Amino acid sequence: MKQKRGLIEIQFNWIFVLVVGAIMVLLFFVVGSRIKNNFKATMELDATSYLEEIFVNLQLNENSEHTIDLPSMQLEFSNEIDNCNYFGAANSDLEGKSIEYIPVFSPDLMEDRILSYSQRWDFPFTASYFLYITSPEMAYVIDEASFGFDINSILPEHLNTHDVGSFDPQISNYFKIRFVYADSNPESIVLHPSVAKMHDNKVTALNIVSDTNTVEYFRKNQDKFEYTGFSHFFDETTLLAAIYSESDSLYECNLNKAIKRLNQISNILIIRYGLIKDKLPGICSGSPNYEISYGLLIELANLTESPVSDSLPVIERIKTELVYASNEIIKEGCPTIY
Repeated sequence: MKQKRGLIEIQFNWIFVLVVGAIMVLLFFVVGSRIKNNFKATMELDATSYLEEIFVNLQLNENSEHTIDLPSMQLEFSNEIDNCNYFGAANSDLEGKSIEYIPVFSPDLMEDRILSYSQRWDFPFTASYFLYITSPEMAYVIDEASFGFDINSILPEHLNTHDVGSFDPQISNYFKIRFVYADSNPESIVLHPSVAKMHDNKVTALNIVSDTNTVEYFRKNQDKFEYTGFSHFFDETTLLAAIYSESDSLYECNLNKAIKRLNQISNILIIRYGLIKDKLPGICSGSPNYEISYGLLIELANLTESPVSDSLPVIERIKTELVYASNEIIKEGCPTIY
């Protein structure tokens, strides 16, 4: 009887040891998981806070190219038509960082490293500064033969570009691929099998319609492209913005940031003209180009009060006429309004 009781006690002790051991392993796992999550959250917060500060400086650092490493995280930009004001770490519980006043033209998702470039948008006065962001892991495959000009001349040197005729998608494992055409029909193209097997949201195309200054956006659907939307561009600065942007909605949303600033500057110049028009030199006071410029600024201010995509062709026309009138004022040896 005593021997049997001893066996029961030994079995109970082993069960107790196993239960306590399992609890300890679970406790270490939970604590370790929390430490890992806290470290990840801290790293993401530090990285996005740093980028929030540096984006402002990069935007104003005109025509400069920069490379920034991302610390084991993916960077995501909000890409809705009415909300492109935030960026942050992908799949994170942290609140996104604000870029409400910075026009950022980019893919919606990047990893490992980001490449930045900035340009001033002239109207002909400085209307805004554009910040272009992409990744060296994204390939830009360009149908150079379809362009009537050297498209590479407006692209930053650090961009990962390839000509469509020599591009071999099998030799590199790209995170994303953007095809760029001019006056073509991407929907008629059958994609290479190695491209077709990529996730649909990783492959996009842009077609530039040169005679109407419009850009058409496409996204991969199996081994073909399907049309997703279109927009307008005014000049090389906005064309580059369209090439960098993931979609027409991301392009227009960020362009609207610049257009809102354009509205503020237009109203300031209208006030400025009211202050200087009676103080112009005699030879200049009779120039019709001042009244033409003033009328264009009034039209521009009214049009950009609430930017919509339908107004973009009209803004393009105003810019062309305003540049012409300003050049005529300069030829007359008179001071410009801006």
